[in-house]
Amino acid sequence: MSKLISFEFECSACNKIHDALVHSDVRKRTCPNCQAPDAERIVSAPRLGIRMGVDAVGNPSMGRKWARMHEQARKVDTKRARDNGPGAWGSDGADVRR
Repeated sequence: MSKLISFEFECSACNKIHDALVHSDVRKRTCPNCQAPDAERIVSAPRLGIRMGVDAVGNPSMGRKWARMHEQARKVDTKRARDNGPGAWGSDGADVRR
């Protein structure tokens, strides 16, 4: 069973483009504007989500957060190795809590 996905369709009769929530195997549907039965599914530009590294305006968001988080973890590991020696937990990337 295919799941419902949002696709764009272009009507060849009125040249209007509309979105529709349809099953993934649907290639044609009725145009909601002119009721012509031959609106074809078209390839549209991908939509970037917030979790893909940019927010709706194009500013870095999750990518910057990810980099900051890993930079902080690296600093903690470096300090732990400096204070407790190179064999200290986390200084070589090994997790001995398992």
